[in-house]
Amino acid sequence: MKEIRTKNSIEKQVIELRPITNQLKDISSVEARLNFLNEIEWVKENESIYTDLRDISHKESTHFELVIKSILAIRQNFILELENLARPAVLDKLDKLYKQLYELEIFFWDQGGIVGYHLLILELLTRQDHPHQGDNANINYLIPSGLDLAQPGDEAKEAIFSGLMNLEQIGEIYPVGGAGDRLGLVDEETGKQLPAACLPFLGRPLLAGLIRDVQAREHLYFRLTGKRVVTPVAMMTSSEKENHQLIYSICEENGWFGRSKEDFFFFMQPLVPVVSEEGQWALIEPLLPLFKPGGHGVIWKLAEEKGVFNWFKGRGCNCALIRQINNPMAGLDDTLIALIGQGVKSEKVFGFVACERFLKSAEGIDVLIEKRERDHFTYHITNIEYTHFNQIGLGDIPLKEGSPYSRYPANTNILFASLPAIREVLPSSPIPGMLINMKSKVSMVNEFGKTVEVPGGRLESTMQNIADVLIDQFPSRLSEKEMASSLRTFVVFNRRVKTISTTKQTYRPDQSENGTPEKAFYDLLTNNLELFSQRCRFVTPQQGTFADHLKNGPSCLIVYDPAVGPFYDLIAQKINGGVLKEGAELQIEIAEIRVVNLQLSGSLIIHSLDPLGIKNQSGRLLFEAMPKCRLENVVVENEGMDRSAHNVYWKNHISRQESVSIHLGVGAEFEAIDVRLQGNKTWVIPDYCSLKVMQDENGQLKEIWSQLKEPSWQWVYRWNSRKQIELSIDFQNSV
Repeated sequence: MKEIRTKNSIEKQVIELRPITNQLKDISSVEARLNFLNEIEWVKENESIYTDLRDISHKESTHFELVIKSILAIRQNFILELENLARPAVLDKLDKLYKQLYELEIFFWDQGGIVGYHLLILELLTRQDHPHQGDNANINYLIPSGLDLAQPGDEAKEAIFSGLMNLEQIGEIYPVGGAGDRLGLVDEETGKQLPAACLPFLGRPLLAGLIRDVQAREHLYFRLTGKRVVTPVAMMTSSEKENHQLIYSICEENGWFGRSKEDFFFFMQPLVPVVSEEGQWALIEPLLPLFKPGGHGVIWKLAEEKGVFNWFKGRGCNCALIRQINNPMAGLDDTLIALIGQGVKSEKVFGFVACERFLKSAEGIDVLIEKRERDHFTYHITNIEYTHFNQIGLGDIPLKEGSPYSRYPANTNILFASLPAIREVLPSSPIPGMLINMKSKVSMVNEFGKTVEVPGGRLESTMQNIADVLIDQFPSRLSEKEMASSLRTFVVFNRRVKTISTTKQTYRPDQSENGTPEKAFYDLLTNNLELFSQRCRFVTPQQGTFADHLKNGPSCLIVYDPAVGPFYDLIAQKINGGVLKEGAELQIEIAEIRVVNLQLSGSLIIHSLDPLGIKNQSGRLLFEAMPKCRLENVVVENEGMDRSAHNVYWKNHISRQESVSIHLGVGAEFEAIDVRLQGNKTWVIPDYCSLKVMQDENGQLKEIWSQLKEPSWQWVYRWNSRKQIELSIDFQNSV
């Protein structure tokens, strides 16, 4: 009979396991730990469980014995039961179980291995429902201040300039090992479950969208400096749903995105067991506990252990930008560059991007914590998860009466980190922000052998809470101005719609649209419409409601390659003036574009398989021979998108009745000036060819084709005296 635990028994187990864990922490060798476990009474009583498994598996190693005895020590014997399990099935399951448990043992070695891990779980379970009992009299939770990109000024310009000019010392880190269970993503051919990184947002995996943002910044740096920088990217994957193999395959299939394989570093996070509210490991079937990724807070410890920090150091990177894969909004405009620049120029060690937070939402907050000690004050900006509000006595109150937003800004998990500083504090906080959230239902086998659905969770952790140990001390209380300038931690603010809209879950009409791909796409179109109407001087239709969008499709669909900018100021210099009619579709998948006075009714697709030009023999992008398109005083009229078809707009699966499609090869150019393009038209311009479309006085189109030895025009980028980027167009090679 399996032992089911109550809250009281959990507390008893905590008392029981604490001295055992403390002893294990002081024991450094496998053999000595095993000898210690063998002296525990209930481990001795269940010795036969280990011997049966050893005899079946023929595993004689001390590592195997250590993990099995650890399971016995935490009284989770039931997962090792072999009743009703055919012997041929035992070997494979036991081998998988051993590998998972050994990985868990090694990763949590300093915390006491599997036993210490389980104690952490039990302690979190006993604390999660208890409000904070301590004295908060000496702690103030303040609203942090910082650079606000929604109100641009000289400080923002300085930050953007610094971010771009220091791009060579920046690496990027992506925690991409998440299961993405709520997305319900499956391979349409095989039926296999897929991780979140494979979500086909805008017709390409989310991972590809992140790399496009990187390429856009690298392209901009090249155009300003003439130097090529290749940003190294480290990705924390997992074995969940073949996450690691699939992400690796995405990179391979995309030719490493115009980079070298050596420009990527992959490291896998361990999986951890899911537990019930009673502290029992969720069991799918004998020898098969339910394991899931254990949160992204392990990223720093893994980065040290797996050599990521040393790899970045060898690449000349002192700082890193960290972003999650499920937020395609983060790369818009200048947010990421400003975050980098603010961190570098002010010599900060850790930074957050924050925005408005909706009341009662399942989002953490960024706060400035002021603590009064006996003879000094301490300060740091950090994240507090919404699950901890009650524990620390922090209410979810509005910014002001009647406001839909909370007093504190939302944490977006868009982060800046000084890598040497993180390494320095890592020993004091190897796994920051540990928590357990029993928000999900899990399937598990109960004491009667029946599969039941019960609340369950796992030990999670948060990478942003490494900031909890980045504390600054001062002899007296700081003023608000001093807090913003004197701390090593910092915040950059932007409007929510430009900062975060995630793709975490499948859209269901009876649930909130927030966190769905449909809503993220709608928010992206909202931003793009605002860009065109307010910056690019276009007359555009108004964005309909989300309900209208779902029912009738977009009021106006605009998507573009981020290398057109990525800054809005640059896009507005390349694309300026015109009219987009109701239902218009404009897709620009090249970087070198000039649009002046475009009137569009229907669909216009400007596309290239090589939007950033040729690659060298090693497959690296050179930002040369980039395809170009000039449209000046052009009217495009066609039937456009077929709204009666089953379009999945956020996947870019769109049927069209008619469109004007311009497909450009490497170094190819298309030019149309003072023409009207009506109906369904497709032009395919081969590599290094030019097509000029003209219109005679009778309204007939005329095509002039030619070979190109060199580009006929190009954009010239330069900084002006106000640290703004100005573009001019160079026609010196025009014939």
